[in-house]
Amino acid sequence: MRVATVDGLLTLFYNNSTEAWIKDSKQEWDAAAKTDRSSRAGRDDNQDFESFNVSESCKKWKRDCDRWEQIIIVEGVTVIPKWIFSNHDSIITIEERAFFNCKNLVYVKLSINIRFIRKSAFHSCNLSSIFIPPRCREIGDSNEECNLAQTFANNKNLRIVHIPQHVICGAEIIHDTDLIEYYPKRLLGEFEEEYPQDSDSDYDEVYMEQLAEYEAKEARQNQDIHNWIKHMNAGEEFNLHRACSSYQPLLEVIYGIVENKKKSLVRAFTDEWTALNEIEVTPSEYLKANPFACSELEFLRYYIKKKMDEP
Repeated sequence: MRVATVDGLLTLFYNNSTEAWIKDSKQEWDAAAKTDRSSRAGRDDNQDFESFNVSESCKKWKRDCDRWEQIIIVEGVTVIPKWIFSNHDSIITIEERAFFNCKNLVYVKLSINIRFIRKSAFHSCNLSSIFIPPRCREIGDSNEECNLAQTFANNKNLRIVHIPQHVICGAEIIHDTDLIEYYPKRLLGEFEEEYPQDSDSDYDEVYMEQLAEYEAKEARQNQDIHNWIKHMNAGEEFNLHRACSSYQPLLEVIYGIVENKKKSLVRAFTDEWTALNEIEVTPSEYLKANPFACSELEFLRYYIKKKMDEP
C-alpha cells in the first residue's frame, strides 16, 4: 500500500493489492462491531477504537483510513468493490480522472465532506444525475491555464444536476450531456463563430486579438452555463423543484409547498403537463434522484398521514 502527501493532502493510492488489505480489515471490523452496537465501526461516536476487539492489522487500517483525505485510483484497477470506502468521511478530494470512462457507473453519492472534484473525474461515465453537497468548493480546476474541466462531460444521460451557488466551476463540466441540450439558445447565440485560424508567421497580431476575443466569449458562455444550472429552479413557480433537489430537504417543507400550490399532489408533484421545469424534470424526479433526500415513498406516507390528521 502506498500512502503519500499530495498537494498537502494525505493520499491513498488504491490498487488491487490495497483492495485485499482494506477488504479483509473492513470485514473484521464490521464482524466485531456486531457484538458491540455501542462501538459500531464507522460511527462518529466510536472514539476508543484502540480498545476494540480486533487485530493490530485491523486497528492500523482504522487509524490510516481515518486520516486519508484523498484517494487516487491507480491504473489497472477494473472494479472497486461495494462498501470498500464506506464511512470514510475524511475524504475531501476526488482526483483528476478518478472514474474516467467507467461506462457502467450510473450512480454516485458524494460525501458531505467533499471539497474538490477535479477535472474529468467522472468523464464518460453513465450518470443520469449528480448532486453536489454544500461543502464542495470547486468542480474542475478553474485556476489552470488550460482549464477544460469536463468533470461530468460525455455522460450522455446526465440531465439532473444540482450545484450549490457558491461552488466554483471549471469549463465544460457538462459538455456533451443531455442537460446541455436544454441550454437556452438565446445564450448560445453570440458564440457560434469558429475558432480563429493561426497564420504561418511567428507572431500575428490580428490572430492574437481574435484568439483573445474568442477565449473571452468562451469564458462568458461557460459562466452563463454555470449560472443557468445553479438558478434554473430559482423562480417561485419552481420552489417545489428547488426543495426536492436541495440537501436533506425536510418532509414538512415539501408538504407545505405542495399545500400552498393549491393543486392536487399529482398535479404539483408528478404531472408532466403542470410540474415540468425548463429541462422537463418534475419535483418527483428530483426527489427520486436526490441521494440526500427522503424517498418518494416516505414523503407519500407523510403526506397521507398529514391529510388523515386534518380535522
